[in-house]
Amino acid sequence: MPLSLVAPSGALDSARLEGCIRALKDQGIHFTVGRAVRARHRAMAGTVSQRIDDLHASFDDSHGGPVWALRGGYGGAQLLKQIDWQRLSVERPLIGYSDLTALLESARRHGRYGIHGPVLTEWCIHEEHDEDRINRQTSLDSVARILEGQLPRFEITPLILDAPLKGTVVGGNLTVLASLCGTPWALSPPSHSLLILEDVGEPLYRLERSLCQLLDSLPDEAIQAIILGEFVRCPGAEHDELIAMMTDHLTPRGIALASGLPVGHGPRNMAWPYGHPALLDLHSLDFNTPSHR
Repeated sequence: MPLSLVAPSGALDSARLEGCIRALKDQGIHFTVGRAVRARHRAMAGTVSQRIDDLHASFDDSHGGPVWALRGGYGGAQLLKQIDWQRLSVERPLIGYSDLTALLESARRHGRYGIHGPVLTEWCIHEEHDEDRINRQTSLDSVARILEGQLPRFEITPLILDAPLKGTVVGGNLTVLASLCGTPWALSPPSHSLLILEDVGEPLYRLERSLCQLLDSLPDEAIQAIILGEFVRCPGAEHDELIAMMTDHLTPRGIALASGLPVGHGPRNMAWPYGHPALLDLHSLDFNTPSHR
């Protein structure tokens, strides 16, 4: 299955990009690379026009397969106003996470297919422990399993959860979702959705601010549960502190809470199908449920 590689957000590290390309060639994987992936415009991989053109061109390629983001970073939301969704095939998934959260949510709203999973240059992160390298490879492999039709099931830790809940799964990076509040591209989930959240580099008080902004922007029935992924390098947001903050705001709203999802900015970032229904029970988040898309 050929891949189309794009950089709709942050500028790429050239060594990591070339390492990724070598790794794909070594594996015998067929791929095309967007024309602007080596461009730089401030912190981004080219201007809005360059990145839009690359995204459209990747989906226009009749021989292409999944469209896989090379990195997150910053700037993806700048594309939302100009994306021509008619050019983005419903059969070809967009893959990424972090800043790609904005594009995945908009893709869902336009009936397109997204996979929340590692960006492809994470194949070439060096100077890690063996366990980290194994976890990164396992996370990248999890994308391939979804592309083959194998939906994931993740063990979780129930925190505020009395009974099984079923709903559409949306979410991703908390800070990105909060930044979209008040725009036409804000999170707009079906009623009683299940919301996955993760973040990186944000202190506890900023996470609390983003959480309140996000929850206050949504209708009361929008979210029935939050499932926490990993919060990496977030000062003051160690497990107990993070759970206490979340509980303070979710309990009055009647929103369930679970944690332990292997999703986020660390080596563990297992893929999940964005906008797909799942069952959350006392043991797991299971996507192996009949689709209602």
